Amino acid sequence: MKDIIEIKKNLKPFDVLCYYKPNIFPLRKNSFKRICYRLLSKPIIWEAKNFFGIKGDSKIFHVELYLGDTHNLVIEPPKLHWGDIDNVKYENFSIFRLSGYDFIEEDRVAAIEMLNTQSTYYRDNGDEYSMKFIGSLYNLGDLGNFLVNQVTGSVLNQKYKPFSISRKDTVCSIGIATFFEAFRHYLLRDNRVAYNKLFNKINIEKFRESKPRLLKDIEEDYKKHKFVSLEAVRPAFFGNSEFFENEFYLVKE
Repeated sequence: MKDIIEIKKNLKPFDVLCYYKPNIFPLRKNSFKRICYRLLSKPIIWEAKNFFGIKGDSKIFHVELYLGDTHNLVIEPPKLHWGDIDNVKYENFSIFRLSGYDFIEEDRVAAIEMLNTQSTYYRDNGDEYSMKFIGSLYNLGDLGNFLVNQVTGSVLNQKYKPFSISRKDTVCSIGIATFFEAFRHYLLRDNRVAYNKLFNKINIEKFRESKPRLLKDIEEDYKKHKFVSLEAVRPAFFGNSEFFENEFYLVKE
């Protein structure tokens, strides 16, 4: 297991933890939960490989948002909850940090309050909706939606959502991207400089260099819509932001 003291030296609030290869768990061998995680990781990693190609990091299967030692946002079945950084689940992970923006302590406090209470979030078209993150259900169906839209060619905008339980429930990557977008609006309302919407534009030349299997679909979908939907954000986006606008940089492997 990674040295937790060394981990804490490198962590700052709003860092994203990207987890790899779910092969070591602090669970009983062959437990039901262990088997479920292993099975769920396989299509996520397979789908990321098709999306990012030979130069992308496709092994990221799960992400979490760090807001403090006892406020690690964990989005996993059955419900969204706070985790303790001293009890990180997985052996292999890297720390990524938002580029070009420095958060202050008041931001961390506001973020925790936002996630703990009924707060306002935003869809791609600007529509607002209200939800309480902590305690809401994990939307397992979104994982199926990724695969359906890969088959249908709607890889950047999730046109089809046959498996969604609720438009307010979420999975790890969509949830964290949704939070960052809501917090961006919070900064703007506070008349502060804010970061850009995450993964909103793609670096098409980087995709062409990497030759993913979905390259044609990515090109056509982006040409049609000119943006990437929040509901299309995969876990691997956070570790492959050079394919977008370099939103994140690697802090520690």
